[in-house]
Amino acid sequence: MTTLREGTATEAGTDPVRVDRARQLARGWVEAGYTTALQIVVARRGIVVLDDALGRLTPETDGPALRRDHLYPLTSITKPIVATLAMQLVEDGLLGLNRPVQEYIPEVRGEGKAQVMVHHLLTHTSGLRDEDVKTHAESNGALVRFAPAPGAFRLAWDEIVRLGFDVPLRQAPGTEMSYSNYRVRSPWRNHPPREPAAPGRAGSGTCVRPLGHA
Repeated sequence: MTTLREGTATEAGTDPVRVDRARQLARGWVEAGYTTALQIVVARRGIVVLDDALGRLTPETDGPALRRDHLYPLTSITKPIVATLAMQLVEDGLLGLNRPVQEYIPEVRGEGKAQVMVHHLLTHTSGLRDEDVKTHAESNGALVRFAPAPGAFRLAWDEIVRLGFDVPLRQAPGTEMSYSNYRVRSPWRNHPPREPAAPGRAGSGTCVRPLGHA
């Protein structure tokens, strides 16, 4: 297992200008109030080139400053993995960020759905809201039951994804950012990662294992 150590961007083979750009962007987001805190780490080839803690530990305006050694609960940590896998498909020419979702999932239908692009799903700006999807799926679930997709290991979510394909948009795509679990799961319904995997192990070869994790 690789032991991380602090070093320079040049040692790690990265662009110092881009590393500094990432640092400034993170600081700017906190200062502008987009988020109360950010902890950012950039490492390559075992060398940490950026390790910064920004903002406050708690939402209160007088909360303590966030330190690099603070511990706090993490949720939704698979979303960065999904985003990485999506960008690998983009890199392979198999997925287009500015292409309509309907090109990959024709079942997505309804007013305004033709304007929903892949990047809208990944940035939570598609116009869908989780509460609307849940209500719509529950109302349709009593009428329609689907067999699980090949390799599906969570039937409940597989059903919710499909039952939500025709849920009405709350807003026009690109006009509102509303955090959503549904949108991040949707692209994988008909567009699997590039290497075969056992249920629950998608992306292990192209995303997790190269980082030194089993």
